[in-house]
Amino acid sequence: MIENSVNLVSDKDSEYVYELVKKICTEIGPGCPCSGQEFKRAMVFKEELEKIADKVDIEKFKCSPRAFLGWYRLGGILAGFATMFFLLSYYGISSLLFSIIGLIISIFIFLMMLFEFLLSKEFIDFLYKKGESENIIGHIYSEDLKQVQNEKERENLIRNIIIFSGHHDSAIQFNWLRYLKYGYYIVVFILIFSVCVLMFALTREFILILIGAFTQQNLKFQYYLVLILFPIGFIFAFFFTGSDKNGGTIPGATDNLTSVAISIAIGRIIRAHRSLIPKKTEIRIISFGSEEAAVRGSTNYVRMHLDELKSKNTMVLNYESICHPNLVVFKSDCNGFLKNSKELVDKVIKSAKMAEVPCKAQNFPIGGGGTDAIPFSRYKIKAVSIYGMKLPQQMVQFYHQPADNYDKLNKDAIKNSIKIGIAFLKLIQSEN
Repeated sequence: MIENSVNLVSDKDSEYVYELVKKICTEIGPGCPCSGQEFKRAMVFKEELEKIADKVDIEKFKCSPRAFLGWYRLGGILAGFATMFFLLSYYGISSLLFSIIGLIISIFIFLMMLFEFLLSKEFIDFLYKKGESENIIGHIYSEDLKQVQNEKERENLIRNIIIFSGHHDSAIQFNWLRYLKYGYYIVVFILIFSVCVLMFALTREFILILIGAFTQQNLKFQYYLVLILFPIGFIFAFFFTGSDKNGGTIPGATDNLTSVAISIAIGRIIRAHRSLIPKKTEIRIISFGSEEAAVRGSTNYVRMHLDELKSKNTMVLNYESICHPNLVVFKSDCNGFLKNSKELVDKVIKSAKMAEVPCKAQNFPIGGGGTDAIPFSRYKIKAVSIYGMKLPQQMVQFYHQPADNYDKLNKDAIKNSIKIGIAFLKLIQSEN
């Protein structure tokens, strides 16, 4: 029965998660993507997985950790050049040439914003230095698969792969969110608006020059708008993020150490009650690296295992920012541009109801970034993210700020998240 499985979750499980996250926050501290501290955080989770998993893998990969948020600073610098070319053209200095150059630069800035930030693509990663990160994977097999000694034979027998995941890296500080709080939303609007205004102004200037209809009077409004917005936008963009030196300044307790610890807590219950696992099913507990660098860890994992993941009935329950007991399962991801599996969303909602956990389905907010469900959903693998942060209150309070420490953990939120995971297994078992 579902109810019996939920009763397997106790206060000891939420206490385990709390103490594990506290240990990492106090003994290691922040761990930005590809930092030595990120690796140390991963090793703590690896040690915990080795206590419960049938097999543990560490998969290293390389990525450009500074590219994802680096577009802000690079965009600010390029906007300076684009503005200069706009003004030179405006005053009749090589007007056609400089308007073309300025327009190309402004389009590139817009494409950076679109592909690197909004769509989490590796658009400008080649411009940045690469670092090494890691994914940690724990494998737990159903009772029937556990009896098969030959690994190749066991792999062929696997019908379902169920993944519980989170990420162990921490974010770089969002300066304007820390210091301006709700003013952060105004900053983001001004930045996006500035990029669009600059591109529009240069496009209009180029067209007017090209058709021989340019006069300063025709472009006066855009002229003043660019002059006002550029210095403001430059300051906001150039100082958008803090330093990643020595792992940064963000402990990342709720975002997202808690989620990895929750996944391991689910694994602990599964290991003690292996009959929870549906037949011919492999459970994978995964701690992804470099999520804060635009889901580079999960992206590398999916690319490496794509054929296998698509050949099995793979289902991914990714946990993200669990700090409020009222949970959300996202119907979409990647700023709302990518649809998650409706089938899996419905199963999670059903599991939550069976576990008597408050959980609703909603779309991912535009401007909110994304989660490690992105690469799975992008390749049509069934995936969702379960989210537990109250917006905008908790985001303004501690998200991507030094205040995101273990004191922000909510044990009811942790317990509810574990309950959903266990109930989900029983639901899949009953369907099979």
